[in-house]
Amino acid sequence: PYVQYQTTAPYQAPAALPDDRTLRIHLLPFRRLSVQRYGLQLFGRQFYDGVLRRWIGVRRPEKFCVSYDPRDLRVVYFHDPELGQYFDIPLRNLRASSASLKLIQG
Repeated sequence: PYVQYQTTAPYQAPAALPDDRTLRIHLLPFRRLSVQRYGLQLFGRQFYDGVLRRWIGVRRPEKFCVSYDPRDLRVVYFHDPELGQYFDIPLRNLRASSASLKLIQG
């Protein structure tokens, strides 16, 4: 599995094995998304956290790796390419109910 992980990841694999959280996020499905004024949009849901502010209004259109757990879409994982780490980005509307991808797509 680790060799497969190294060849399919959307970024270069680190020299050493990552910590458990990072490895788990690397194995989740992901999308390449641009950061909008409202944050990120995935499956019709908006996600926002202050760590996205520096990427809003970037002159060149840049898409970032955003991983998600299809069983629970209350949070997505934004990979900051400059810092080389993931940040948890919660739903913009904190009152929204949790939902799985299966529930959202019907």
